[in-house]
Amino acid sequence: MAAARITKLRPPRPSPPAAVDPIIIPSSQPSIPPPQDPDNPDELIRHYCHSNTPGLALSLLNRSISAAAGPRKPSPESFDLLLGSLNRSGKFESAIAVYHTMLRSGVPRSVFTLNTVMNSYCKLRRTNLALHLFDEIRSRNGPPNTVSYNVLLKGFCGEGRLRESKVVYAKMVRLGVWPNAHTFTVLIDVLCRGRMFDKARRVLDVMAEAGFKPNVIAFGVLINGLCGGGLLEEAMGLVREMEGRGLHADVVMFTGLIGGFCKEGKLEEALRVFDLMIEKGLRPNEFTFTTLIDGLCKGERLEDAMRLFRVMEERGFNRNIVAYNVLICGFFSACDSGKALKLLGEILEKGMKPDIFTCNIVIDGFLKMGKVESALEIFHDMEGWGIFPDVVTYNTMLRGFYDAGDLEQALNLVERMRKEGRQLDAIAYSALSDAMGRAGRMGDLEKLMSQSMEVGIQYNS
Repeated sequence: MAAARITKLRPPRPSPPAAVDPIIIPSSQPSIPPPQDPDNPDELIRHYCHSNTPGLALSLLNRSISAAAGPRKPSPESFDLLLGSLNRSGKFESAIAVYHTMLRSGVPRSVFTLNTVMNSYCKLRRTNLALHLFDEIRSRNGPPNTVSYNVLLKGFCGEGRLRESKVVYAKMVRLGVWPNAHTFTVLIDVLCRGRMFDKARRVLDVMAEAGFKPNVIAFGVLINGLCGGGLLEEAMGLVREMEGRGLHADVVMFTGLIGGFCKEGKLEEALRVFDLMIEKGLRPNEFTFTTLIDGLCKGERLEDAMRLFRVMEERGFNRNIVAYNVLICGFFSACDSGKALKLLGEILEKGMKPDIFTCNIVIDGFLKMGKVESALEIFHDMEGWGIFPDVVTYNTMLRGFYDAGDLEQALNLVERMRKEGRQLDAIAYSALSDAMGRAGRMGDLEKLMSQSMEVGIQYNS
């Protein structure tokens, strides 16, 4: 690959404004006037929420509710405003806590209130609880609105509960609740997750027929689904269709396409997409670079991967541990431990800290090359780096000792695990029992099997 191919990065085209999730309450006004009456909790809560400081609003609300005296209590509108602000800030547990305060205090709850709390539950993957609130809307506040259905659709889809998502949409249509653009986008996601790509594609047409022009978000969800399903040419066709409609694919879409082509081993196509992305004035992000570097490493094009990595560093992404891990893994796969260790040295020289994945990759690489002592050295260095071995680390080391026929080292490591309160898993038990059997240590083998039964682990011995 010519060096120019991966260095012709141009200034990025100005990014379009971020799309607004119709589930979440619109954000604050650009100008935030000070509260006129500092003793009025509604004015103060409004000020704090519009200033993007929902924590202060929450503290004030709790004090106002618990105050024994004073006629001025927060209004239902202040509760709703705070719920929306907490949702936008990702503080979903706090939003749910505010809702329970409303229940205890007898504060009226509107459809708006329940939709917002439903969203909090769905974001926390508690869609069943959101469903209870959905039923409450039907029993207390009249029919749920489009936002109510959208929240539930998105919640079930996020949990992979596609059948329930389809039931919700069918009920929505049957009851005559008119969908909006977000409804169609979630439906595309549901169909893609169910690998019903033709139907997902047709949703774009239905969306247009319903009066909603398919937007970048809808196209992006469909392109991502097609990439995940390996339908990369169809995904590229959608990118061209977007351009024909005056829409522009973004970095996330191009990165998904690059990842899809890399997964299929079509590296030249991945590089062409990378080139196309740059030609359109888009600036690759860290994930774009790392995705392509990973594909090049798995395709045994390590020189190209290193060249791209240096370009990535020049663009300011020079402390990305994931990219280092990908390259180290690539060089160990090529049995080039020298270059792998050189990269590990770079990490330390930059003042970065290897993570558990770095250590596991290096240990595994050395063991596969039969360098047990080198692996053991890294294992001991982990403590100095402030990294604690995980189950993968221990299993990798145990396997290395078994393969080297060093049962004593393996048993010493098992003893260390026991002292640290760590439990062998089924894989480790199976490998250790096999090693004991080959060594003729039948007494130790019987003891090991008894221990595994005590902790409820079954394995094939």
